[in-house]
Amino acid sequence: MDILKFIKTLLSDNELTHELESETGAFLRANSPTPKFYSNALRHIYASAVFTQMYGENVSHLYGIMNEMLPLSGLGDMKIDLTNNEIGREYGIKYPTTDRQTLLKIIFEDLKSGKIPHVRE
Repeated sequence: MDILKFIKTLLSDNELTHELESETGAFLRANSPTPKFYSNALRHIYASAVFTQMYGENVSHLYGIMNEMLPLSGLGDMKIDLTNNEIGREYGIKYPTTDRQTLLKIIFEDLKSGKIPHVRE
């Protein structure tokens, strides 16, 4: 399967994306008094990290770009999301075999501590 066909398949099958969004939401509700403050950044970083673990950096990068372009979102939001996706890929590379819940905790703690710069939309 060529890479573009693979990415199209990923984009059309939102099961993993929904699963990751559910995990992020449940985690934030349980661990943050202000879940909306971290929601978008954590969601993008975490999803990109997991996609990197599963499919590699290049596929995750391409998926992130295509996901931001379809449907079209605002340019400001797109820049922030792509930056968070890049940070997520770095986590996926740094923690290639870490289970998802531990990875989510690591990313959240790094966001809270300021180790990851948090840009609000």
